[in-house]
Amino acid sequence: TVAGTDTLDGKLFLANYDKNFTLSSSKKIDIGFRNDVSVDILHDEATGDKYVVGYTYNESFPYSSTIIVKIDSSDTIIWSKKLSQSNLYIKPTSATLVKNSGTLYIATFLHNSAADTGDFKGGALVVIDTDGNTTSTRDLSEIGIDISMYVNNVVAGGDDTGKFFFSGSVSNGSAGSVHRSPAWGMASISDANLVKYINYSNNTLSDAQSWDEYEAAWLDIALIKYDSDLSTHELILGGKKEDTSLASGAEDYSGTMGAMMLERGHSSFAIMQKVKIADSASYVVDVEWSKQINSPLGYFEEVNSLLVEDSDSRPWWFFEDEEFHNGNHRVIFTGTGLNMDSDGGTLMRADTLLGGINTNDGSIYFNNTLGHMGEDNIGKDIVWDHLTRNFVTVGGSTSHSQGKDGVLFRGDKEGWGTGVYHTTASTSNAYYYDSATINTINETAIETTKVEVSNPTYNDALYTSSDIGTSLIDGSYYGLEYNGSYGANGLFTGFMAIVDKDDLQEFLNTETYRKEKAAGNIIHRADNLFQIHQISTVGDATADDGNVFAYDVIKSSDGEYYYIGGQVSGNIAKTNTGLSGVYDYYLAQWDIASSEFRLWQNGDDGDEEIYALTELEGTSKAVTDPEAVNNGGFAGTVSWTPTVAGTYYYQCGNHSSMNGQIVVQDVQGSTSSIDITAMYDNVPLAFRFSGTDRVGNINPAVNNPTITIDTGDTINFTVYNRAHPFWIQTSTGSGGAKKGHIAFTGRTTGNLAGGTQFGGYDIFLGIFNPRAWNAEYYNIGSGFNDKGMNLHDINEILPNSLAISYTTFGSVNNAQTFGSEDIGIITFNYDSDIWSNGFQTGSETSEEIEQNGKASSKLLDGRIGVVCNTAGAFADDANTFGLKDMGLGIFDFDSDGLGNYQGWSKYQVGSGSSDFSYSIDNNGSSFLVTGYSEATWDKDVSGVFVEFDPERNFKGKVAGT
Repeated sequence: TVAGTDTLDGKLFLANYDKNFTLSSSKKIDIGFRNDVSVDILHDEATGDKYVVGYTYNESFPYSSTIIVKIDSSDTIIWSKKLSQSNLYIKPTSATLVKNSGTLYIATFLHNSAADTGDFKGGALVVIDTDGNTTSTRDLSEIGIDISMYVNNVVAGGDDTGKFFFSGSVSNGSAGSVHRSPAWGMASISDANLVKYINYSNNTLSDAQSWDEYEAAWLDIALIKYDSDLSTHELILGGKKEDTSLASGAEDYSGTMGAMMLERGHSSFAIMQKVKIADSASYVVDVEWSKQINSPLGYFEEVNSLLVEDSDSRPWWFFEDEEFHNGNHRVIFTGTGLNMDSDGGTLMRADTLLGGINTNDGSIYFNNTLGHMGEDNIGKDIVWDHLTRNFVTVGGSTSHSQGKDGVLFRGDKEGWGTGVYHTTASTSNAYYYDSATINTINETAIETTKVEVSNPTYNDALYTSSDIGTSLIDGSYYGLEYNGSYGANGLFTGFMAIVDKDDLQEFLNTETYRKEKAAGNIIHRADNLFQIHQISTVGDATADDGNVFAYDVIKSSDGEYYYIGGQVSGNIAKTNTGLSGVYDYYLAQWDIASSEFRLWQNGDDGDEEIYALTELEGTSKAVTDPEAVNNGGFAGTVSWTPTVAGTYYYQCGNHSSMNGQIVVQDVQGSTSSIDITAMYDNVPLAFRFSGTDRVGNINPAVNNPTITIDTGDTINFTVYNRAHPFWIQTSTGSGGAKKGHIAFTGRTTGNLAGGTQFGGYDIFLGIFNPRAWNAEYYNIGSGFNDKGMNLHDINEILPNSLAISYTTFGSVNNAQTFGSEDIGIITFNYDSDIWSNGFQTGSETSEEIEQNGKASSKLLDGRIGVVCNTAGAFADDANTFGLKDMGLGIFDFDSDGLGNYQGWSKYQVGSGSSDFSYSIDNNGSSFLVTGYSEATWDKDVSGVFVEFDPERNFKGKVAGT
């Protein structure tokens, strides 16, 4: 049985699987309409009873109470109890069944807090009998002065001993300056004081932080072996310690992948320890080894769960002669890994690491990583299946739905290998199971300054226990099997090839090249001159499964990244939500320094295809003297201390209408710090604020209010929405804030823009913010089929504007039409979000633009050349050559020099047969058009190059091999 929480209706759910892992039934525990959260589920194998442990907001709202529900084998509720304290949030973290002299008990840890936050300050151990009566409690916030213990996991000791063990962390310090260290302890139900032993490190394994930061702890503890003759317990612990080389509370994202800013960064190292504790008046603990687990490729952040291989209860063990009673128990562990796959090129943000460690020396005997493109934490718990040979892990995943899915993963410890596990419905819905190189080093810091407390005396924790009304109702869950087969890559994969021109020239200088060229031989050097990097996803090569197309690549102006744009019919960085046969668009950011991709994918149930990219230039409007701190930030505080009176502006970097005035006066005799919090209850139309300026309280219901401050004041805007980067500027408009953003164009049948859809395929425009890792969208169209083919920033001609070359079967934004298919130019002001009219041209027949290649090129003077294939008299002189000619239209934004005229000059060339143009580029003054011909020009080949001088018409044409 799997227990979890349905985040849609807030109810606890139970999913029952048979031994073949077929979902046999699903139930919900109905307490009320507010949220309930499942923490643990316990099985009494002797009776078949289950105990569900969690918490609810239904009885003490707004506070939470712990709930424990006992359910028999026929899914009938026996009793339900709640434990609460007045005006406190009470939440269990873990629970276990403990038998003491034949009587069964439930042992749990309850975290209590005055605020409903993630603080890990402390709580109490609680013991409950099988009738729901509380028999013992102990407050662990009293370990020492300013020292409290937070427990992550509770596990039973030797059978019928009444012992149980708990693991977690101690917090030492005061609010804002807390140091955390891993801690564990032992308790005995038969002892009046309950707690028998506490062990924690006094060494600083984490930097000073707040109560709710959590970077050093034992996250799980497991019993390896209990020796009844010697009354000793062998235990293994798994957890993490903070990477204290980072700033306090910081995370390192430099080696992680992700999309939509859901990824987690590196902040900690995984640690494990084996100990032995013997019963005595003063407990004796032997530490047999302590290890830190490292990855040479990425990071192993933490160990989450432990499962011990027990030779006495594993029936197949006796057939493994090399392992039989050799003194070595082996432990399977789960954890969280970042960038840990075997080739170092993972596309996942946070994956589950599955590994095994030998208890005799702490060496690793297997290591694999499991995940896809989302947050895959599939290692929250781990148990044996009914064969006691295969292990089963459980957890959550965001890889294959818009929400979060519960996932079971079943593995055979002898069946390790790599592969892609996917559903029968779609091989794009996959989890990658890959080897992950890890190794161990000795960890000494935990033991150097450890503190041991034997037989401590702590106070009772006073909880109110009462019955709570619950009922079981049928759930509505379904299971999809990831069938373990290996899914082939899609038919098409996108790639980027990088060539160093120095390497190319070095080859051209070789004697071999000169001789081969002189002999007229064809020479291919792509195999070792190009660095080729591919992007793919699994699929069966059908139209809607697994194909990746890459259409454009640009290099960022700061020289740090390449950006690739294209479309995907499967899943790269999110679940493709399109209907059958449609595409999402994607962007791939290639970090030159680390040689790693970071991926962004988006789309709706329609088609989103993009063919071209460009980086926005824009004119910055940000205040400069002095500059604002964190200007353009979307999370944190944007601060500014003006020195000159005047009118300034706050501005959303994505939405031009979200702006207002900041009036700086110079009349006050003293300066102030003014704290204002941005509110987002009327976005994207307007900002609203709470706080006080020089005039008084700001009305939180007013859109874009004027903020009044004085010179020398420091104004601090608290912002927290990545869709609305916050700028302080000298004038309104979002264009300057978009400098360095990546614009892309293509076509769409969907409505990511959220506005008017014109019909058929619309021209699709997006502007991606690499800083906030989000995008905004626009579309324009004729009502027929339209495609944006290329785009250019024309800031030097029209400030903060893009020019998009397009092809259309209608009239785009009031443009004149010519034939069945025209080409055109339309501009978009990304400061005001305003489209110009369309400027189309064509002949009486049709002018087509090929999807592959660059359809337009911008000269230094701002004119834009667009190539097409024409079947009519396209040129100004009306000369035609064959069935299909190469057409070239040059659009001039100011051909009379006065800014009054926008128009086309048109040319065409051909062989007399059918000729096709694909791309156009320029060297600053002349265009070069490339394509192919079905005829013979000057050689018996089909590749064609045409040079064109805008001042003199076509200069020459060459056919080459």
